[in-house]
Amino acid sequence: MSHGWRVHAWVLMCNHILLEVPPTPEGGLSDAELLKRLRAIYSDVLVAEVENRLTEVRKAIPEGRAGEDLAREAHERFT
Repeated sequence: MSHGWRVHAWVLMCNHILLEVPPTPEGGLSDAELLKRLRAIYSDVLVAEVENRLTEVRKAIPEGRAGEDLAREAHERFT
């Protein structure tokens, strides 16, 4: 499974790792791509919270209860 980064070095101790992270694609990541990448490095609980927040915001946008800026904020927090 590709998450968009390459490991250049790692150490068998603690949490030392050197990653190369490619630039964010023009137009940003989709919700699905963001969640896929988050699942590789965060707990299921945290990813579920992000997914729930994005779902709530995406439902609220067409109803006029939220703007696209709220979804963008969720993405920016983790990208």
